[in-house]
Amino acid sequence: MNRAKTPKKLRKLYRIRRRRFRHAVNAVIKTIVEDAHQLGISKIILGRLRGIRGNSHNSAKANAMINNF
Repeated sequence: MNRAKTPKKLRKLYRIRRRRFRHAVNAVIKTIVEDAHQLGISKIILGRLRGIRGNSHNSAKANAMINNF
């Protein structure tokens, strides 16, 4: 219908790449959940990690101190 004019081989390669990526993500999630279950963690909270290092008050000082040693 409204498909771009791409060769079938290229579409197939993109499908394979998408499947591999999805499988890799699912495998990582599975190992995280299994490890959490073994450690007795019953709840995993996902959130946005943006600005997580900016919240600490001494991050710049800590980096400067490490370089001085």
